[in-house]
Amino acid sequence: MPGIKLGQAAIAAGPANCASSGMRITLSGKTAHAASPEHGISPMRTIASLMPSLASLATGGTLDSDFAMVTLTHVRRARRRSG
Repeated sequence: MPGIKLGQAAIAAGPANCASSGMRITLSGKTAHAASPEHGISPMRTIASLMPSLASLATGGTLDSDFAMVTLTHVRRARRRSG
């Protein structure tokens, strides 16, 4: 809790700390030959628009009852491919 020194414990009325809930989102694409890249499908544009949209779901102040926070901790693109 904010304001509590390391090694001390405290009790507060109402919500005081957040619970964590994980989520995994998987987007798929389609590879294409370098001679015809127009046949490929890249999920990168969707990822680029999804990241700020998820962050905008955060609401309220840190001790408000409607507080919510979204933290993106990892985004990974598929391994590199060559042909």
